Amino acid sequence: MTDQEFKETILEIKNSTITLPTQQKIIKELEGSRWIPVDEKNPDSDSLVLVSFENFDMPHIARYSEDENGGAFYPGDEEKRYISYGLIVNAWKPLPVIYREVAT
Repeated sequence: MTDQEFKETILEIKNSTITLPTQQKIIKELEGSRWIPVDEKNPDSDSLVLVSFENFDMPHIARYSEDENGGAFYPGDEEKRYISYGLIVNAWKPLPVIYREVAT
């Protein structure tokens, strides 16, 4: 879903007859599943996220870390940044919640 499609979908939900609490729940779920461009916002420092690359087709699980020089994305627990490998992170999103089977 592009950013424009995302914005249009949110607007449709807000203009629907769905109850406000349900609208808020749907919007929160959509926001948690969209790619966030790195020029829009960075994740919290020392968090694990899913990253997308400008110049590579497969997403990776990455660690985002900030220090006095700014922030960077790292492959897992490695010390070298993605940019050291020539990979340019263009967007990220939170990792999904781990599946847990519900006892019935």
